[in-house]
Amino acid sequence: MLNLDDLVSVTVSLSGLPAAREGFGAACLAGASGKLPSGTRTRVYSSAAALLDDGFTAGSPEYKAALTYFAQSPRPARLVVAAKTASETWAACFTACAADSAAWYLFCPCAALAKDEALALAAAAEASPRACVIDTQQTDVFAALGAAKYARTLALYTQTAQYAGAALCGCAMGANDGTAGSAYTLAYKPLAGVTPDALTETELSAVRAANANAYVRRAGAYSVLERGVMTDGEPFDTRLGLDQLASNIRLAVADLLCNTKTKVPQTESGMTQLKAAVAAACQKAVRTGFLGDGIWTQPDLLTLRTGDPLPGFAVLSESLDEQSDADRAARKSPPIYVALKLAGAVESVAVKVVVDR
Repeated sequence: MLNLDDLVSVTVSLSGLPAAREGFGAACLAGASGKLPSGTRTRVYSSAAALLDDGFTAGSPEYKAALTYFAQSPRPARLVVAAKTASETWAACFTACAADSAAWYLFCPCAALAKDEALALAAAAEASPRACVIDTQQTDVFAALGAAKYARTLALYTQTAQYAGAALCGCAMGANDGTAGSAYTLAYKPLAGVTPDALTETELSAVRAANANAYVRRAGAYSVLERGVMTDGEPFDTRLGLDQLASNIRLAVADLLCNTKTKVPQTESGMTQLKAAVAAACQKAVRTGFLGDGIWTQPDLLTLRTGDPLPGFAVLSESLDEQSDADRAARKSPPIYVALKLAGAVESVAVKVVVDR
């Protein structure tokens, strides 16, 4: 029997899979219990009970921290537990865990850190695309971190609570689920399992002055985190959102370059493809509420003018006609610019009541 190949030839080509996105919804809790299997630096868990199955005990710091982490609402889906060896510093542990796994964003030691240890860990985080949480009962620790103004460190001052840092991590990662309207701020969030401190105004002022955070009770009714900022004063949600957006842009462009069956040409058509990939990543940030409508108040950027309305973002590129022969021969794209308008968050309100008698 004659087949149809001479008449109709059909070839099926399956597109490549996009690269896995990094773990912006999980934290890494590191401890020195030595319960992970030999040679295992990090392991992913979906519950605290799963740590017991691996040999951690009810008294293990990692297990206690995991209980607090998973107690938050919304509940985080995943947790990475890491092993710190006896011979390494916390900074070295951070670096080793970052090299071992991309499944986490926030790093938190399950131990109290002295000032020098905390500063070294913060410096290691500063040199990475991730962040760390350092909870401390020592005022000199958060004061030193604040003086250094690290952009990738959350300092949490607690007078009595254990594993408050793990609770903060669970709150931050549980809320970052990527759904529509899910952009959030850590300011004034409750931390399940953490007893708020009865700080005086003077004590809270010292915490604020160092860009540290505290868990306090307001008006006898609200147990809240104040203020949800990094030690450089930038809100955590801004740091997280920009890191996540940068990662999504990088991977979106890489997916296009690596999964295109032919090529991305050095033409306007090719630039349209590249800018569309960048725009798709930015559109996700609009959907979550991280970016929002506003007015561009920065200096002119290519065709974008100061005072122009900006629907969250604009993706622009320099002209191909102005590209140098060397860059064209090297098969480079003209520079692409992304203008962003952050949606921001309201964290204080002034209400004036006028009474007409």
